[in-house]
Amino acid sequence: MTGGRGGARDGARRVWRLVRRRKLAVVVTAWAVLLAVLAFLSPSVTVREQTTVAEVLDTLDAAMGDAAVALAGGDFGYRVSGLTSTGGCDITPLRGGDRYLRETEVFAADTGAAVTSLFEALREPYRLELVSADGMPPRYTGVVPGYVELELRTEPDRVVWVADTGCRAPGDEVGSLRTGFEPPAEAAAGLTALGVESPVWRLASAYCGGAGGTVRSVTGTATVPDGAPGVDGLAEDLPESATVLVANETVLAYRIRDAVTVIDVVDGTAHASTTVDCR
Repeated sequence: MTGGRGGARDGARRVWRLVRRRKLAVVVTAWAVLLAVLAFLSPSVTVREQTTVAEVLDTLDAAMGDAAVALAGGDFGYRVSGLTSTGGCDITPLRGGDRYLRETEVFAADTGAAVTSLFEALREPYRLELVSADGMPPRYTGVVPGYVELELRTEPDRVVWVADTGCRAPGDEVGSLRTGFEPPAEAAAGLTALGVESPVWRLASAYCGGAGGTVRSVTGTATVPDGAPGVDGLAEDLPESATVLVANETVLAYRIRDAVTVIDVVDGTAHASTTVDCR
């Protein structure tokens, strides 16, 4: 009887060891499948800190170009900014980095219509979701592969579309392309009418993706002297071919064929730009 019970116990142990091995094999196999699925569905980069600013500049450029395609020939004034550094930042307590932005500013008599139009055009490619609370001005955010953050927000006199690298290592060749250009006559005339002297001019451009061509903005910035006229008064001297899009004390935007000129004053600083639609 004793030998029979011992044999039964040995058999039970063998069965239990076999069951445990099979369970372990199932768990390992399931874990391997899960990792494979996650690798397939996720970007190859798992954290922003593994990339550099230089690696995502094309994504920032595309975001500006896609907005320009949506705005081309329309009823809103707009300008595209160049690459702008927000200054140094900390990737970790021991590792520094940089953060860069690009923006498209949109000027409209009805900012609600402008933000809705842009949201519809940019929602899918940039995974935009509404994040503002009920009763607040619309604000949308999204994140695309490469961990580039997008924001579409409404301000009192404009809509702003932002592509943000977040804090990461700068990499190589980070900066704005500076080619020779002449200040556009329309924007320069607006600053002259405000009594501005010696404005600083900057060129920004972006490739327009599937539409082809390039959008190009040239912007002059300077301090407005005391006693300068209101911006809306400049509309009286526009050529007959100009279509006024916005005209108030701080913003004048008008279109002549495929070029949009915007003159605005914020906190005593004037910005005058002429943007040529994608071509």
